[in-house]
Amino acid sequence: MVGTSKDFPAIIRQSFEALNPGGWLEMTDVLMPFRCDDGTMNGTDLETWLDRQVECCERLGIDIAAPAKYKEWMIDQGFEEVTELQFKWPVGTWPRDKSFKFLGKMTRANFLAGIEGFTLRLWTGVLGMTPEEVQVFLARVRRDIVSPRIHSYWPVYSVFGRRPVDNSEAASA
Repeated sequence: MVGTSKDFPAIIRQSFEALNPGGWLEMTDVLMPFRCDDGTMNGTDLETWLDRQVECCERLGIDIAAPAKYKEWMIDQGFEEVTELQFKWPVGTWPRDKSFKFLGKMTRANFLAGIEGFTLRLWTGVLGMTPEEVQVFLARVRRDIVSPRIHSYWPVYSVFGRRPVDNSEAASA
């Protein structure tokens, strides 16, 4: 959902209002940009792509750190039992663990399928690049994404909370 709204607190408020008492809201999202704990992404075209994506979002007023604020916003809205879970979703097959390797393979496939769609409009509209320039650059980014030498991952936030049960309804049940 990151990048789809400039007002996530409003989405959370509308969700709260739409839920029945005792109903749950879950928001799971990636935190931009990718991370890399071992420096293998430094100086790559992938790192440049991420920097440019961040620049475009900042210019458009998009809060790419929104997922890290979901918990606070849900509590502020009045949700109870708000829980935040954080995960690292690998991008690619670099992890040793079979489960993470599979997750990384699926994440990479999803990223490769969508990279043109979430780059072309931003870079041509915000950065003023031509579609051809973007395509040439994306070819290099795709090369980095499939490289097992780059150990990147998405930070993922999953936050869920419950709308309080209306005490008058609970007492009559």
